[in-house]
Amino acid sequence: KTKPNLNKNVEILLKKGFNGDNLERDQKILDEVSDSILRNNPNYRKLFENQDNYWVINKKNNIVFGPLTKEEYLLKRDKLHLSSILNLP
Repeated sequence: KTKPNLNKNVEILLKKGFNGDNLERDQKILDEVSDSILRNNPNYRKLFENQDNYWVINKKNNIVFGPLTKEEYLLKRDKLHLSSILNLP
């Protein structure tokens, strides 16, 4: 289950000194924080490690499961009793 925490991301940027007044400095801060997130966040790491990625999106409850491998997706689909009409490549 993933829900983006935008407030935490903004808090991290502000703690690093991002304020919108200095384009060059702010860009360096954005690059540093982005690189750190991509290297350390398990969801992003998995996204780049998998050849293909799948998600289950529950729009009603605003819940996202993923990224998932095809095998994980099929297990999640069965666990949540989702229709198997959707054919995957």
